[in-house]
Amino acid sequence: MTTKRRVLFLTLHYVCAALFLVLLSSSEWLRYGRYAKLAVETKAAVVDLHAGSHQAIAYQYAVESQTYRRVGCTGYGNPNYYDLKLGDSIRVWYLPDNRMASIATEPAAEQRNNATIWLIGPVWFALPYSYLIWRELKRRREEDAIGGENGGGTRI
Repeated sequence: MTTKRRVLFLTLHYVCAALFLVLLSSSEWLRYGRYAKLAVETKAAVVDLHAGSHQAIAYQYAVESQTYRRVGCTGYGNPNYYDLKLGDSIRVWYLPDNRMASIATEPAAEQRNNATIWLIGPVWFALPYSYLIWRELKRRREEDAIGGENGGGTRI
């Protein structure tokens, strides 16, 4: 494969991978944005600390005398999982049009966190690709220099 094709391949691979990562994380960013705009904050009680993997908790909250029980992870605006005890009060945000839908993390802070990942992720992801492209172009320049000394050319 020629240098030009390798560089093009690496560039296209990076662009496709970065777009995939952005699309993959955009659903979470949009979800937290919806909660940040529409959700109502309330208090919930921790009812189970072993409700599955990833330090999930079960919490229960009431809206207009209707009780809801959900499982999720605590995040911004709530104590760390290891600091919680059964019966502790945590902050949750629920959607008024679907009171069963709730999260136990401050939505605006979570959305900012996702935006940071969006912005910084592709830059860090680009570093190895930049190195590979730089290395390929450097090899090409060296081949051109050797070819120029010997009177030969290189393929493009």
